[in-house]
Amino acid sequence: MKKHLYKSMLFALGLMLVSPDASAATQKDMQILGRALGFIENGPSGDVKIGIVTDSGNAASLAEANELVSIIGSGLKSGKINLQAEKVATGAAAGSGHPVLYFTEGTEASHASIFNAVSSKGTITVSTHDSCLNASQCVMVVKSVPKVDIKVSSAAAGSTGVSFGSAFRMMISEQ
Repeated sequence: MKKHLYKSMLFALGLMLVSPDASAATQKDMQILGRALGFIENGPSGDVKIGIVTDSGNAASLAEANELVSIIGSGLKSGKINLQAEKVATGAAAGSGHPVLYFTEGTEASHASIFNAVSSKGTITVSTHDSCLNASQCVMVVKSVPKVDIKVSSAAAGSTGVSFGSAFRMMISEQ
């Protein structure tokens, strides 16, 4: 019995080690994000430069930023939006002028200051990490695993002046 339990535990640990990180952004997440941005009333359209907020001292942040730049590159068409990615350091994000800022994992310490600086400009902060939404510092969090899930922070959306069409509101969760 103990031998079987031990083998089961090793198998489960092995699955955890080879399974992809559910919070790491994927191409599908970015396509969902592009479509969701298209539902913002008077929101961005056409070519939209998304600033990938990166902490150069954090390996997880750098890895996610590099992956997103690789996925999006100079264009990822999604609905009426063509996302274009550009890495931006946490210290430069507030003044970057990007209409959309994506918070990578490991940048949590900078979320509040960046959000406070850009929300009055109507900059839309997004992520695939719930911590950002739970702190009301992301307007939207999108995920495609295990199923499509779009969450919107009513407080963050209100601070940035972002509003969504009624049809879209029926497809999201609001906090």
